[in-house]
Amino acid sequence: MSNMTLQELETHIVDNHNRKRDLKVMTNKDITVVPHGKEVAVVDKEYGMFVPTWLWHSQTYTETDIRSHYYKKCLADDPAHLADELNYWFKKNPTQRLFRGFAGDNGPGVFRANLSPSFKLSLDNYDVAKGLVPVFGEMRQAGVQLEVISCDINPDRMFIKALSPKLKADVVPGHPVQAGFMIRNGEVGNASFEISTILYELVCRNGAVHEKLLEKRHVGSRHQYTAQREILISDETRNAQALAFSLEVRDYVRASLLDERRFLGTVNRLQQLVAMKVEKPLHAIEMLGEELNLKKNEIEAAKNRLIETQPLAGKYSIFDLTRAITNTANDPAFDAPIDVTATVIEEFKESQQPKRKQDQTPDEKKPLTGGYDRATDLQRAGGSVLGLADSLLGEIAKAA
Repeated sequence: MSNMTLQELETHIVDNHNRKRDLKVMTNKDITVVPHGKEVAVVDKEYGMFVPTWLWHSQTYTETDIRSHYYKKCLADDPAHLADELNYWFKKNPTQRLFRGFAGDNGPGVFRANLSPSFKLSLDNYDVAKGLVPVFGEMRQAGVQLEVISCDINPDRMFIKALSPKLKADVVPGHPVQAGFMIRNGEVGNASFEISTILYELVCRNGAVHEKLLEKRHVGSRHQYTAQREILISDETRNAQALAFSLEVRDYVRASLLDERRFLGTVNRLQQLVAMKVEKPLHAIEMLGEELNLKKNEIEAAKNRLIETQPLAGKYSIFDLTRAITNTANDPAFDAPIDVTATVIEEFKESQQPKRKQDQTPDEKKPLTGGYDRATDLQRAGGSVLGLADSLLGEIAKAA
């Protein structure tokens, strides 16, 4: 997973904050869509040209009721026609929207989201980071030295994963796990703010996202359309919002790092999973992966991880299967940068080409994709095993 340091994350957050362009838009009079190379761009009458991300595209075809297959076909084969379609529908059915963007560096900016005018802007990554500073300071004063094990920021989400040395226990002798938390946030409408507990295996440096403690949606009051179309929030307002936010999340961070009773209950559940021995490990992990809605190539990767590791206590158990799934998140393939729009266009064009069966790559042999977000999904899938019913896990363990 990501090797980004906390300092690098902070630099990205501040840079993104300084480049933000959040615009109130009336679709029939403020913007025009134009062809732009192999894609399209949106020209705002006051703020210039912005190239949209794939998320902006997907939110736009949802908002305009254009079928996704047709939208992708136009984007892939005839961007000029897509520009005409969007201009037609934006003018025929005018609506007020919130376009979130970044200013460009000596060129077009980026429109990264097409949102409802009621989208709440006080939970941006900058505000979250600012609100967490006093919370982390309180933890240090209480003797809790946080260890940030992973963090990442991409066009859709921000992640911080940290551990506390205060809560640590053996699942089996010589195999300790440590308590921590994950903070996730999104600024573009496809992820709420979240604090969840994580469990981290110290021997193999492997983490599972377990229990969601807090989730906050980005819904607020409507941004009224005025002559001042760019939304600017004063430092005074941001400071007040950050203070209110830190007071709200403080108890949840404490719970993830200091609640020994909660942590030992989770360790006890892990020990129960160790006791559930598996008859046929490779078949069982396939069943478990399907139950968790993993992709076929992810299940295949988890099988390989299982083969590469020794069972924790004599014979493979449900816990070993869980570890193999979360360990798949450490695959270097998830570190590769993603151009989502280009990938969508390429996949669409590929899907339109007739293929001979012998030329097709089986799903289970396709490379792992999805970046840090998907790696975190695998950690969450592994953590969710703790909540599955014993009857279901028993069936998986005994499957022939």
